[in-house]
Amino acid sequence: MKHPFERKNIRGERLVEFLRAIGEEGVKTEDLYFLCIGTDRSSGDAFGPLVGSWLREAGYRNVTGTLDWPCDADTMEEHLQEIPAGKIVLALDACLGREASSVGLFQVAAEPIEPGKSMGHTLPKVGHFSIAAIVNRNEGQPYRVLQTTSLYLVMTMARELVQAVQTAFPLEAAPGITRPLRFRER
Repeated sequence: MKHPFERKNIRGERLVEFLRAIGEEGVKTEDLYFLCIGTDRSSGDAFGPLVGSWLREAGYRNVTGTLDWPCDADTMEEHLQEIPAGKIVLALDACLGREASSVGLFQVAAEPIEPGKSMGHTLPKVGHFSIAAIVNRNEGQPYRVLQTTSLYLVMTMARELVQAVQTAFPLEAAPGITRPLRFRER
């Protein structure tokens, strides 16, 4: 098997394995900060804000980038300033794959993500670790492709990631947090 932090594409059921490897490096739930990149104005780019919103609903506090305040090209600098010093940043974003067979997979790595790269944006590389949901195939018109990406696929992938986070980095019982966010099984 490849090293757990080598950049690779994995299926959703392997997300827990990747996240647990981060924990095995000594990162605790309270050390981890989720930078959820994307916008609610594009179905294909809504992955990050959906994950951020659902993590918040589940009780995670170290989250920036939600449906009500997305972390996109216009707000990236503000969101980065929210991250307290000393936190380990897990950057989450949607991306487009080169091949149709990669759609639905997650690209994981122990390195920063380059948000907006496929759209031609020059934004800072962010994150100690990164997970990018491959939501569609890059067919040369990334803006159009993201606008016409299946929201169902994006929501399914966001749900998979939130469930993996809850498994690998569970919250300690605290006042006001009674149970993990549960999604209805398909």
